[in-house]
Amino acid sequence: MNFYYHMYGNSMGKLEVKVNENVLFNKSGNQGYFWKKGTVPIRQGNAAIQFVATWGSAIWSDIAIDDIEFSTGCSPTTVAPGQLTTDFDKDDGMWISQGTIQWTRQSGSTSSSDTGPSGDHTTGNGTYVYLEASGKRVGDQAKFEANTL
Repeated sequence: MNFYYHMYGNSMGKLEVKVNENVLFNKSGNQGYFWKKGTVPIRQGNAAIQFVATWGSAIWSDIAIDDIEFSTGCSPTTVAPGQLTTDFDKDDGMWISQGTIQWTRQSGSTSSSDTGPSGDHTTGNGTYVYLEASGKRVGDQAKFEANTL
């Protein structure tokens, strides 16, 4: 699985990608003001895929995700190949936010200054999902997972 992530802010927390509860991707701290590519190996079969964001020490820790895609033969078997691939420009219900802190679909800049992307990864004018850090406490977590049921 390939995806793009944006982690810009001087109090950035961390982003993990879990597959069947195993952490296969882990980034923390300020990653710069640009989208970076993340890759997670996923074998064919039943896979519970989850993005988990943990807030940093202050409001400058927005985390964003865009352009999730699967290589041929690597999509979980409970959905059709490519069905979980998304650029978030439409909400097809295949990725869902879990818990009390919700991921938000966004076009353009985030509402906080000095943090978050100015646009999506694909064209700069599309949509991505992100977590607004304002009003959150250090260590709060939000989860975003594949809806494979």
